[in-house]
Amino acid sequence: MSEELAQQLAAEIRAATPLLDVDCAWKNEIVWPQYGGLSINNVPASVAAMFGAALAPGAGALPLDVRLGLQDIRASRVIQVLLDGLGYNLLQDLHAEPGFGSTIDELVGDGLLAPLTSVFPSTTAVALNSLWTGASPAAHGVLGTRMFLREYGVLMSPLSLALVFGGGTLAQSGFDPAQMVPVPGMAEVFNKAGIKTYLLTLKHLAGSGLSRMLHRGVHNTNIQGVTTFEDLWATLDEVMRMTERQRCNISVYWGGLDSVSHHAGARSRRALTEARAQLRRLRDFAQRWRGRADGAVLMVLSDHGHLDTHVEVDTANHAALSDTFRLPFAAEGRARALFLRSGMRAPAEAYLRERFANSMALIDAQEALGAGLFGGGPVHAETPARIGDLLVLCRAGTALYDPLDHYRYKSQHGGLDADEMLVPLIVRKL
Repeated sequence: MSEELAQQLAAEIRAATPLLDVDCAWKNEIVWPQYGGLSINNVPASVAAMFGAALAPGAGALPLDVRLGLQDIRASRVIQVLLDGLGYNLLQDLHAEPGFGSTIDELVGDGLLAPLTSVFPSTTAVALNSLWTGASPAAHGVLGTRMFLREYGVLMSPLSLALVFGGGTLAQSGFDPAQMVPVPGMAEVFNKAGIKTYLLTLKHLAGSGLSRMLHRGVHNTNIQGVTTFEDLWATLDEVMRMTERQRCNISVYWGGLDSVSHHAGARSRRALTEARAQLRRLRDFAQRWRGRADGAVLMVLSDHGHLDTHVEVDTANHAALSDTFRLPFAAEGRARALFLRSGMRAPAEAYLRERFANSMALIDAQEALGAGLFGGGPVHAETPARIGDLLVLCRAGTALYDPLDHYRYKSQHGGLDADEMLVPLIVRKL
């Protein structure tokens, strides 16, 4: 695919018709998720098509836009490498670096590099559930790093299943993470079509609550827990040799850039060093296996990008606002779901507009759901309750906290700014 088309798609995404009429002076900075064919939500349907298979009815996701040219690709093996936190804008900046741009060109080879959008909220727990099911956030019901489950009466983290109050985990109350998402996992669908799924992920994540939620259908013997960056590539080579002449989907997750960005900053020297290292090793992998992998397809993508936050608004310093809440926040520091006491909607909106009009935008949560901000398809029965009453979108550079937020990261994601919403998709044959 030409660079010209990639630029055209990036411009099209930025100029897309807004899903909602947001009353703020900076609404032109918002990048809306493009669930119609230019979102990571569309990747699973296209991967299934490469195998000549289809997602389960009810997933609802369309395949990727035909302009990407993937609809005619058939493969017996697909290697999906997810680099957590690698934004499209960051990749473009690295491509422009003297002496490094050729690394990305060699990785892409004669394939394609294109921009996609993340989902909303643009965060790992939400995005990975879409990537492992093909279902939108509205349909799979995982809607943030902090979630309210009214059926259990708790606030919890889908990443760890930890309870926000009181310690412990939801699993200790009999909760089964494998039952969290009502849509079949991609591995479950592939199993029925005779396609095996292999998973390479961080060792401490293998078998975790999040893994049990995402990786339904992946046989335990096909899960490889890796411990270091070098171990990842050695293990991937082993899996490539082991799966010769198999129909299989190989899913690789690496979270190094996301972690470094959170702690050191989105464009810090440490984050850039990590991103370059990942791209070099991917380039080396592609070159090493080119012509030796029976035409396997390599896909590289991300769940979200990153941007630094330097304005921190803490509700501990805004008692008049906190008094309007019936529950603490859900979702993300960059995109908050507010649960309001009866009769407190107007005071909450007035307070936020008076003090933060230049850095926060307010959206009715149920209106956002109806407009497709959380995607389409059958809506999970609990989605309306989990998104609260009012969504607060933060402008670039701003994050909204409450006293339960124990970590104040330098760089974040979750909102609708270009740096966090635009992610790369690389596809090439080996």
